[in-house]
Amino acid sequence: MLIELLRLIVVLGSVVGANRIAATHPTLFGSSHPEAAAFYAMVLGAGIGYLVGGIVARTVDRAMRSAEEHLSRRHVSEVLAATVGALAGGIAAALLSWPLVVFTPVVVAAPIAAFVGCVIVAFSIRFAVRKRLEVFGVLGVAPSPEGLTGGCLLDASAAIDGRVLALYKAGLLPRPLCVPSFILWELQGIADSQDPLRRRRGQRGLDVLTSLREAGAELRVLDEDPAATTEPDVKLVIVARRRSLPIVTSDSNLARAAELQGVGVLNLHALAELLRPPVLPGEITRVRLVKPGRESGQGVGYLDDGTMVVVERASQMLGEEVSVEVTSVLQNDSGRMLFAKMKDESPPLREVT
Repeated sequence: MLIELLRLIVVLGSVVGANRIAATHPTLFGSSHPEAAAFYAMVLGAGIGYLVGGIVARTVDRAMRSAEEHLSRRHVSEVLAATVGALAGGIAAALLSWPLVVFTPVVVAAPIAAFVGCVIVAFSIRFAVRKRLEVFGVLGVAPSPEGLTGGCLLDASAAIDGRVLALYKAGLLPRPLCVPSFILWELQGIADSQDPLRRRRGQRGLDVLTSLREAGAELRVLDEDPAATTEPDVKLVIVARRRSLPIVTSDSNLARAAELQGVGVLNLHALAELLRPPVLPGEITRVRLVKPGRESGQGVGYLDDGTMVVVERASQMLGEEVSVEVTSVLQNDSGRMLFAKMKDESPPLREVT
């Protein structure tokens, strides 16, 4: 309907324009009768208007669809903030350019004023969109969160941990998954580190986020960066409180700090502890010793779930898989640690996972 309406407007404009041309040039088509010249001009104008109108109407329709698709991915607060920024930038550009236009020749002033105006308006729009919460706060308006009726915030430690991918596939994470932009910059900074271990951790975090998106997760990057601090963890808690979203993390210190401020937390370590089968003293398992312990004679190994096992009098067995008997279990905020002693192969084994 819009295309036909736009085409009709162009056709009518072409007919009117052709009629005016014929009126001022009655012999344009070689006829001595003004009425005939006007008729020919109107027919020609209608034909040209029909062809040109179709091209113009379809171009406008495609541009509107593209703009609609682009704006649909933006929250209304961003659009309003951009409008406010454009108005403020336009006023500032006019005030700055007015002396230039008044006291300078137009040939010189016009391009300079246009350049300055474009720069100021573009900067104002970007600044207003980026700081829209603060802008609306100054105006006394509190925009609602960006259409999020649920979901969670991922921090850098959760992305690096990698278990969020399995939790998402199992349907155990609130959706959508939201990652503030400053968390992405934090991961990039870790990935660019000179330390090989930190570099691998940062690359793993970015790879996990990519895998989440490839797995079909609704992964949203929130362009929100509270200016009150430079600490990513503090910024994350501020964003979580503003949006009433829980934080998914494997950082126990961040989890405790967020909980004290009334923010919901999904601690991956705590979740893993809840899902692990209980291990009691006296149970027997097998473990490969990979490094010496802190104390003399100790060997350290890991179960399949990552639980550290410290074995007494086993330093001479490094690199070997041995049978051990659990003597005690130490539970702390960062996880679980088992203490064990060497055991003969003869008793039946119960595999602990």
